[in-house]
Parts: sequence; C-alpha cells; structure tokens
Amino acid sequence: CELCDSCHLMVYPGHQRGTIQIVNMDGSNKTDSVCQVHQHDLSCMALDQQGYIVATASSKGTLIRVHSTVSRQLLAEFRRGADPANIYCLAFSLDSLFLCVSSDKGTVHVFAVEDQTLNKKSS
Repeated sequence: CELCDSCHLMVYPGHQRGTIQIVNMDGSNKTDSVCQVHQHDLSCMALDQQGYIVATASSKGTLIRVHSTVSRQLLAEFRRGADPANIYCLAFSLDSLFLCVSSDKGTVHVFAVEDQTLNKKSS
C-alpha cells in the first residue's frame, strides 16, 4: 500500500492479478478506479512525492511500469533484465525524474522517467 498525504491518494494491489486500486481520499465524489498494470501478481509499488505517478513491478521482476494516477495511462516501461528477479524496492527521486529499482540480483538500476533517452540499453 502507498499513501500520498499531500494529495490524499492511496494505491494498493487490486483484487485481480496484476491490478492496482487507486483511491481518492479527499472527500470528493471522485470514483475509485482499478488499473491493469501487469499480467502477473504485483511484488512492489511506489508513489512519487506529489502522487501523480505510480511505479509497479510484477512478481516476475523483469518489467517496471510507470502509470499516471490521474489519467491511469502507461507513461513508461523499463526492462530490469531478462532473468526473473525479486524486486525489493522502488523509489522515485524527490523531483520524480528518476526511479531507483533494487532486486535480489545484487544490482540497483536507476531509470530516467521523463527523459528516457538517458537510459542506456543493454547490448
């Protein structure tokens, strides 16, 4: 479960595999929504400081996806590797420009969320 106090938002795994539930807790009549983010069960998620974007990793641990909490659209998809891995942590930088991912492979990946040309591709 992830909370954003400043924007009154809560995100948690949905009832169906690979989904998240996005809940507005600001007292408005906005409806809660379910967003399909992966094919497999979720292993980890993180909200940015402003509550505008959410990063998720599945139990397979090869893809990290970033969605808008407002439009629910996919904003970015990052490949951590080809081999399955357990994702331990996802964390956004304070300005939400970078996403850090750690796994049981003993590596840490830092992805540029906005300017994805900064991300190196494996060869």
